[in-house]
Amino acid sequence: MLPSHLIPDRWTVLPELPLGPNGKLIERLLPVPGGQPQAAAEPPATPTEQRLHALWCAELQVPAIGRDDSFMDNGGNSLTAVRVLGRVREEFGHQLPLVDFLGQPSIRAMARMVDERLAARSGG
Repeated sequence: MLPSHLIPDRWTVLPELPLGPNGKLIERLLPVPGGQPQAAAEPPATPTEQRLHALWCAELQVPAIGRDDSFMDNGGNSLTAVRVLGRVREEFGHQLPLVDFLGQPSIRAMARMVDERLAARSGG
């Protein structure tokens, strides 16, 4: 017998689980028990974030990602991270270190890294 704090007091029936292209569960797409909607993710705010958003969505095959959402929580893995970094290199002309991206895997953080490199290149 389970202790009472481990027994759910609400259930939600889903027709299917929200899975990414790699088969991993995308938890942020699960409904909140009791029918309360989840808070909407903050959309990309800067031009760099918008360009990165398009790259991420194309690679992860998802319609939208919040600017602070984790790459890994949206179906990413180390292989897709390397592919996204390749797309970023093609789009912006800068190679970002994988370890830096994995340390802060959000669109906002990646945009900051890209903008810093672009500013350093232009001398400003």
